Amino acid sequence: MSNEMNLDRRSRYSMQVIREALFELLETKNLDEITVVDICAKADVNRGTFYKYYRDVPDLYDKTEDSLVEKIYALIEKNDNSSFQNHFFFGEILHILANNREFTYIAQNKAFSERLAHKLLAFFIPYLKQMLQAKCPNANEQDSDLLLEYVLGGCIRVVSYWLKDGMQISINEINNKLSAMITHSFSMYE
Repeated sequence: MSNEMNLDRRSRYSMQVIREALFELLETKNLDEITVVDICAKADVNRGTFYKYYRDVPDLYDKTEDSLVEKIYALIEKNDNSSFQNHFFFGEILHILANNREFTYIAQNKAFSERLAHKLLAFFIPYLKQMLQAKCPNANEQDSDLLLEYVLGGCIRVVSYWLKDGMQISINEINNKLSAMITHSFSMYE
């Protein structure tokens, strides 16, 4: 999906309304119940337009999810290790989540949120291992792996809760809470 920026304005618009239609339909239907015809009717586009960009409804969902993951990957890659270690990146990631309605749906659907989490974790693990080694030099490899699983699982659950709850806690406050939780977890091995 990173080629999306190379598309003309009309194509980007078509893709956006198709995505929006999918997520509006997901508010009342399961993904496997939604058809291309449903999406086209909701988005007010013809099926040819849909098939120009997507093979089917699952492909639309996968590509939408991948584009959101890529935004987070790009954010992490642009930050240096010190901002990662000091948890400054959380606020920026939370802004991406808050500004992409799709994540709200994903957070509410356990199967999809776990799938998305696995995509994100594959990218986060090396950074978190570096941070863990720097903050917890006394932790052995098994303890590091357990702590990493604990922190990642906790962060995913907290962010999912925040999204499901309608983001009632401010981004700054949830960022501070996540950072405090991670710091407290790491302090066991300092």
